This record gives sequence, C-alpha cells and structure tokens, in this order.
Amino acid sequence: MRNTSGTVGRWFGSILLAGSLLLAGGARAEDLQAVYELALNRDAVYQAAQAQYLAAREATPQARSFLLPQINAFAKGEHDAQSITNDDRFPDQNIDTNRYGYGVTLNQVLFNRDLFLGLNQAEKSVLRAEALLEDARQALIVRVARAYFDVLAAEDTLKAVSAAKEAFKRQMDQAQKRFEVGLIAITDYKEAQAAYDSATASEIAARNDLEVARSALEAIVGQKLGAPAKLTDRFQPLRPDPDDVEEWIRRAKEQNVQIIAAQHATDTALIEVKRQRAGHWPTVGLSAGAVQDNTSSGLFGGRDIGTLSVGVRLDLPIYSGGFVSSRVREASHNFQASQEQLIQVRRDVIKQTSDAYLTVLSNISRLHALKRAVESNQASYEATQAGFEVGTRTSVDVSQAIRNLFAAERDYKVARYEYIIATLSLKRAAGMLSAEDIQRINAWLD
Repeated sequence: MRNTSGTVGRWFGSILLAGSLLLAGGARAEDLQAVYELALNRDAVYQAAQAQYLAAREATPQARSFLLPQINAFAKGEHDAQSITNDDRFPDQNIDTNRYGYGVTLNQVLFNRDLFLGLNQAEKSVLRAEALLEDARQALIVRVARAYFDVLAAEDTLKAVSAAKEAFKRQMDQAQKRFEVGLIAITDYKEAQAAYDSATASEIAARNDLEVARSALEAIVGQKLGAPAKLTDRFQPLRPDPDDVEEWIRRAKEQNVQIIAAQHATDTALIEVKRQRAGHWPTVGLSAGAVQDNTSSGLFGGRDIGTLSVGVRLDLPIYSGGFVSSRVREASHNFQASQEQLIQVRRDVIKQTSDAYLTVLSNISRLHALKRAVESNQASYEATQAGFEVGTRTSVDVSQAIRNLFAAERDYKVARYEYIIATLSLKRAAGMLSAEDIQRINAWLD
C-alpha cells in the first residue's frame, strides 16, 4: 500500500505557492498600513467628509463677524437740471446742479441676544463636525480592513478550490487506472470525474470573486495595488481587554463619536430655541459716521457740508403677526426630535457594542474549533485514501473527505479575518479605534 501521509499537505503547499506567485504577478506586496495611508489621501468618502468639516468650521468666523464693527465707505455723484418758469416779473431760469459726496459709516452691535447665541450655536456645530469627521476616519479604518481581508479571503478560497481541484484530478486519474484493471466499478470513476468537474466550475467562480474583491479595495484608494501581504503565524486571537461587556458599553456611552455628534446636534437645537425666543428681546446698536457733501452752482451757489455723527439706537419688537412665536414652536419641536434621535443613537451604539463584543468571543471559540477541524479532516482524508487503496472506501468517500479538508482549511483562514474585523468594530463602537490598531494588525502580516 502506498504511503499517503502528508500527500495533501504537499499538494496544498504547492498550489498555495504557485497561486501566490500567479496572483502577485510580479507586483510588490501591499500591507494594510500602506493601503490605509493611501486611503487617507485618496478615498473619496473620507475626502468629502474632510471638505464638509472644513466648510463647517467657517460657521464660527461668520457668526462672529456680525458682532464685530461693520465699516462701510461710500461715494456718490448727482446732476440735477432744473427749468424754472416764472411770471412776467421774473425771467425763466435753467439751473444745473452737481452734487458730490463721500463718507464712512460704522455700526457696532452693543446688545443682540440672537447674534450672541448664534456664535455659541456655530461653535457647537463645529464640534459636531469634528465628531463626524472622526467617525468618518474610524469608518475608513474598518472599510479598508474589511476590503483588504476580503481580498485575502477570496485568495484563500481560490487557493483552496484550486488545491481541491488538483486533489480531485489525482483522484480521478487514480480511479481511472483502477477501473481499467477491474479493481473498481465505473461509478467510482464517474464520481471522481464529477467531483473534478465541479471543482473546475468552483475555481472559475472563485477567480471572479477575487477580482471583485480586488476591485472593491482598489476603488477605495483609486489606484491599482499589488498583491496584499498575507497573515502569518504571528497572528494570535486575544480576548477583549477589558474582558467585560459592561465596561465596553460604559466607554461607548462616553466616547462613541456618533453619540458625541448627536449630543452636539441636540445642543445646537436647544440654542436655536433660545435664538428664536430672542426675537422678543430688544437690540441695541452704536452707529457713527463722517460724511462730506459738496454742491457746485445751483440756485444758491456752491457749498460744502461736513457732518460727523454718533448715536445709539434701541429697537424693541412689539408685534410681528405671530411670526416669532411660530418660529419658537418650530424650534422647540426640532429640539424634541433631536433628543429622540440622541436616545436612538445611544441605544444603537449599546447594541452595536454588545454585539461586537459577543462576536469577538464567538470568533475566538470558532477559531479554536476550526483549527481542530483542520487537523481532524486531515487525518480523516488520509484514512479514507488508505481505505480506498485497499478497497474498503469508494471514490465518493474520498471526494467527500477532500471537500471537507479544504473547506475546513478555507473556513479557518476566513475566520481569522472575521475575528480581526470584529475587534475593529468593537473598538469603533467604543470610540477607541485609531491608526495604532492598523499598526498592530499590520505586525501580523508578512
């Protein structure tokens, strides 16, 4: 009987090596850190978020400008042509008059509750924009990591399918020889051939899935990428730190940027209520001006008039047809809506944090189970292959053993990526996700 120990391992290793060289295509490997740094500068979604943040920052200087002096200069020129028809005692007259003037005016708000609250509201809106930008950055980390490991998962699937196809091919060739010498029935050979044909079709689909995954990753960075660096044996799944879901939820309530943004939105809505109520308040302003008027010719000859003025004005709104009261009610309803939205965001974040925590724990247990499954299926395959050679197992048994082995190999590799994404999702829910997490994961890559 032929020794089969380690046969599948050698087949699988050769397929992995050939596949990796083929997929790399001579291009240098791109690790997760490099792809993330490219995405920071090239991802359209994140760039749009940055532009929106920069635009939102302008709300503060705009609101402040209304509280600063408003200085204007002006100049004017006029020409009048008068025709005067008198009675018989005086002759008719045609008078041309030229008027010229220039001056400077200054207006300064002394008290305007609406404008003072507007500045406070603008500051809150900038804080909300900062939180939204941070949320976009953390979302980018998760998107890049997910797309990156989707490519690795697709590569692993393709390699597993290719390796299985090669194993089915060897099984089919062996079955054909055994059939030709009358050791097995034609059905065993046909089963081996069917398994090989099915693996060929699966390989075509896996290649397409890999191209789709690579396109998704390259769409984030906007350029072609080399083959992604692979996850090495340095990868070690660890339980969350701290290992307490309530502590993660507490941190999420305090640090989650979506909650922070929603809280600033609620604060802004409350200030808007106060601003609309300020429509009932008086306003006080200072005004000053220097004006020079020059008149040439005219009925009484030319003259020059210089005027300096300074004054304080008080405006007290009495009645505006109910407009201000209506705006107050509108703002109050919007404030109530923002409060409810804040409550919903908090509930969603708590659920996301709890789900992510449990997913991390589940993935750790699943990884251990899948690693044992790979070992078990390896032993099962070797035993089944040995049984086939002595006639106690059929091609159907061998084909199924091959499927189980490579499926277990693939599932184990993919589960590692799912664990990594789950840990990133947990940290994002808690508002703790940073570039250091990318560096930590990158250390696991080759």
